[in-house]
Amino acid sequence: MLDRFRVGSLLVSCKQDSWRVVVGIGLMMALFGALYFNQAHRNSSFVWLSRTLASPASAALNANLAAKEQMPKYVDSVPLPALSSDHYHSGPLVDPLAAAPLEQVSEMNKTLDEAASKENSFATFKLESSPPSSTLQSSKQLDQVLEKMNISEAKNQQMVVGAPSNTNSDAIDSKSTSYLLNEVETTVTEIASQIAVPSTKSTTLTDSPTLTTAEIHEQGHGSSLERNSVHFPSPTPSNDSDSYLQSSSDVENSSSRFNLELGLKDAKQAIVMAPPVLRDADLYHPLYRNLSSFKKSYEMMEQVFKVYVYDEGEKPMVQTGPLIGIYSSEGQFIHRMVQGNQFTVKDPTRAHMFFLPYSVANMVDKLYVPDSYTMQPINEYVRDYVNMLATRYPFWNDTHGADHFFLSCHDWGLATTFDHKELNKNAMKVVCNADLSDGFILEKDASLPEIYLHSTKLPKRLGGPGPKKRPILAFFAGQMHGRVRPLLIEHWKDKDPDMKIYEVIPPEVASKMSYVQHMKSSKYCICAMGYEVNSPRIVEAIYYDCVPVIIADNFVLPFSDVLNWDAFSLSLPEKDIPKLKQFLLNISDQKYQTMQKRLKIVRKHFTWHEQVVRYDVFHMILHSVWDRRLRQVS
Repeated sequence: MLDRFRVGSLLVSCKQDSWRVVVGIGLMMALFGALYFNQAHRNSSFVWLSRTLASPASAALNANLAAKEQMPKYVDSVPLPALSSDHYHSGPLVDPLAAAPLEQVSEMNKTLDEAASKENSFATFKLESSPPSSTLQSSKQLDQVLEKMNISEAKNQQMVVGAPSNTNSDAIDSKSTSYLLNEVETTVTEIASQIAVPSTKSTTLTDSPTLTTAEIHEQGHGSSLERNSVHFPSPTPSNDSDSYLQSSSDVENSSSRFNLELGLKDAKQAIVMAPPVLRDADLYHPLYRNLSSFKKSYEMMEQVFKVYVYDEGEKPMVQTGPLIGIYSSEGQFIHRMVQGNQFTVKDPTRAHMFFLPYSVANMVDKLYVPDSYTMQPINEYVRDYVNMLATRYPFWNDTHGADHFFLSCHDWGLATTFDHKELNKNAMKVVCNADLSDGFILEKDASLPEIYLHSTKLPKRLGGPGPKKRPILAFFAGQMHGRVRPLLIEHWKDKDPDMKIYEVIPPEVASKMSYVQHMKSSKYCICAMGYEVNSPRIVEAIYYDCVPVIIADNFVLPFSDVLNWDAFSLSLPEKDIPKLKQFLLNISDQKYQTMQKRLKIVRKHFTWHEQVVRYDVFHMILHSVWDRRLRQVS
């Protein structure tokens, strides 16, 4: 095979002068005959062939060779170039790769560059008939691999045909050497590029029918290890010359990522094998879907999980967010991540996840043009910010963003990703507006609780009276926007004295009983969606021991992969709003009292602290990210 490769290579290197073609063919035939009867070469070829047939890959190679024999033959459709004066000389012909001393390698490389720039340096071929593309590709790759193996074998054994290895450089056919090296280099490059072509497919959910909160809660959760895994897309290397990639070798990055994935796999296995937990001093069993899994998962998160927070970005759009108001969950989390904690690392190669610390709420304040009814400036800012990070660092391109996440409590959080395909499809979105009908992906994204903080001093006087001191059956007050609240007002405002349903609490009522006092005096607090499915009333109801009644179809409840929301709240389909009172009256006193007592216990998972506390809302948000990251581990 090696001999045929040399002959073919020299023939392709010929010029178009016909008399030189005859001379060249004669020389090649003579060379072929000499090589064929050279016993030393036959012995070495036999040794190489024996090793090849004995190798683990021999079966596959033989199968491909058999398939290749059945393929159509190639025919030359272009005249071969004739031999130039450089292609024959008075000295004996030698194997250029075997005989060339090491000091001539640089000269060969220069010749390679010169040959690559010349026109008409390669012959083109056509097929007599076109075989299937997959078969043709396999055959071509087989030829290329076998040729490469032959050349490598010859080089390793220092095979010389008709001349000693110290032959003078004038006796070396530099043009043939350049052509052979160029062919091998091209073959390797083509095979490598075929192997490295990334898959851009990502796991998404197809459009689904409208689901009630209870149906989502029933279908979509449980232990993360019981669900389908969402795997990383294939990596694509960064091409930017100034990127972080230039200061970190590919081998080190690959080794680091491999070790990280092994650690996650071990953590996932430990969670699967977690021993049963029936009682725990910190966690009340009925509040959790699987206490054993959650407890072990939380412990593994504390031991293993690391997040890198990007430093880039200009304030106030990046690195900060609102610390008070309806979007305070966004700012509070960003603040704690930027300040650093036990989960953040300065070395990005140690990170399991990468946090994009931009604030959608602040972007809306600074970039949105009032009455423009367009989000384009915000979407462009997000797109350019992510592209900048992908250019500066290799980590986004390694996974197409699958190990990156951002967090937003603004209604537009999901929509800001629409101008960046990978951010929208691959990155993890931790959002308050966890709406399955609006781009939220159940297996990949996480729901964020909407917590309204009225001041930078975090609330401390929480809780409320017991059932006997709550004379109001149900309470709601809020602005009229969205599809649900108008229906609630239509059916229940001023219709029943047990149902305190308002748009805005009338001044004469508010002067006697505030919003918070209404919550503390009611058994059930109606949490009807507005523009988005989430509502700060859910957490407010938990704060004041008022059992939440959630009315928002397609809403994925916060931490619902861990918490058993049925243990301390109720969910009502939007279509059943006219039956609201009867729905509440059907709840037994015992069940109500049990749910209300549990609110006092579950409250810690929805509370911010100036200094983070185990199992608080900050840790629960991080656990949601940790849980989704484990799902990516196969």
